[in-house]
Amino acid sequence: SRLTSASLYQQLSLLDGTLPAQPPPTVPARYRDNYSAAKADLASFKRSALMTKALLSTLPDLIGLGGRRKYGVLFQNNMELRPTGGFIGSFAILSFDNGTLYDMPVYDVYQADGQLKGHVEPPVPIKDILGEANWFLRDSNFDPDFPTSARRAEWFIQKTLNQTLDGTIAINLHTLSGLLQATGPLDLADYQETVNADNLYERAQYHAEVNFFPGSTQKKEFLSAVANALFTQLSNLPESS
Repeated sequence: SRLTSASLYQQLSLLDGTLPAQPPPTVPARYRDNYSAAKADLASFKRSALMTKALLSTLPDLIGLGGRRKYGVLFQNNMELRPTGGFIGSFAILSFDNGTLYDMPVYDVYQADGQLKGHVEPPVPIKDILGEANWFLRDSNFDPDFPTSARRAEWFIQKTLNQTLDGTIAINLHTLSGLLQATGPLDLADYQETVNADNLYERAQYHAEVNFFPGSTQKKEFLSAVANALFTQLSNLPESS
């Protein structure tokens, strides 16, 4: 795949360099707009091929070929804004062993926060505006610089769950909706309902808030079911998708 992506990028670059930026005189006037659009599409394809080439070059290390890797995935609710894109209501920990994803538990953020021992002094705005006397994982994405907030989230996860992470990813409801547009609806047998790109937020809110009580795990269980169904469906998508 790396060789194929590198070859594709090289061929697209050669083609892009061969074609002039403006339509040559030999192109009829009625096709000039089509030429410009095709030229723009070619540049976009070239960027995509370059990103794919770069991703494939690092992918073996990212998924732990020849070893193990563990990543935190922060589920950010972009309906409740925070500096990195949304409130961290839940998170998952992805564990890879020699390139295979073998574990993916989902946690409610309050479940982890409840295991934090000791006092962590929060930034002044969190203390003054949110009224929090302590700093928790749920507010760890205080810095708009994502790498900085990611390191803080990893610190909180290590302190609360004793899990050392190799990296952190954040996704929000728009990202999940985009994935569901690619996979199609997810049938959740345990809930006897179907989740799709249009009703994801409403169903997640329903299972987070209806019949909620302190210590409830219903949101975590629902998101776990969605995540498991999503990964299963992604792995079964035809190559053309």
